[in-house]
Amino acid sequence: MKNLLFISLISILFSCKNSENKETTTESKQEIGLENTFWVNENYLISLEKTKSAQQSSMYADTAMIVFNAKADTATFTWNFHESSNYRVVKGDKIQFFSVDEIKTAPDFEAILENEKLNFGKSKFVKTENDKIAERIILAGKYEINGKEIELTKDGNVIGIDSLVTYAVTTDYVVEGAEIDGMNFTSKSGNTSFLGFQFDGNDVVFYELTWKEPHDGKKGKELFRFKKK
Repeated sequence: MKNLLFISLISILFSCKNSENKETTTESKQEIGLENTFWVNENYLISLEKTKSAQQSSMYADTAMIVFNAKADTATFTWNFHESSNYRVVKGDKIQFFSVDEIKTAPDFEAILENEKLNFGKSKFVKTENDKIAERIILAGKYEINGKEIELTKDGNVIGIDSLVTYAVTTDYVVEGAEIDGMNFTSKSGNTSFLGFQFDGNDVVFYELTWKEPHDGKKGKELFRFKKK
């Protein structure tokens, strides 16, 4: 009798354990860590690191970024850093994206999260800190100008130049048509200056841009340069 009770108890405990494991497995499929996250096209990221140019990398920005909201039940797709579309997210074995502007039974896109990448088949996306991708990869760091140390932070702030507050690398080359990379400096008063820039070794050289026609900016005279420290 005692043996029967013991066997029954073991069976119950084993059954409960299996039930818990099934629940944990189900939860792990759902809790995939997409909440409040930014994802960037892997080819775009690789090109930025290689060329140090958002302009040259723009060919990989057709689908540039995916940003999930706080609950990861909606996501915003950014196309060419120029326009965006919103999608409803359904999570399961696959992550499905349905346009919020249409009622559909079939998803517009499907992805699988594997090896810490969002895999859409030929296109893969990797998680990044925020949308300041070009700033972080191309320009962030410490420099020197006229003997004074300055810093361009990875989140787009300017430290060490009293008159300047932020900088932003141009990533939308659907609109901008300068022959070199461009960026905006913003002053404390809110005024912006749009300049071209190129690398000379590790130094960043800033140029005036001249516009004979819209979307056709030409490199003008050198204005100043930041020497890499």
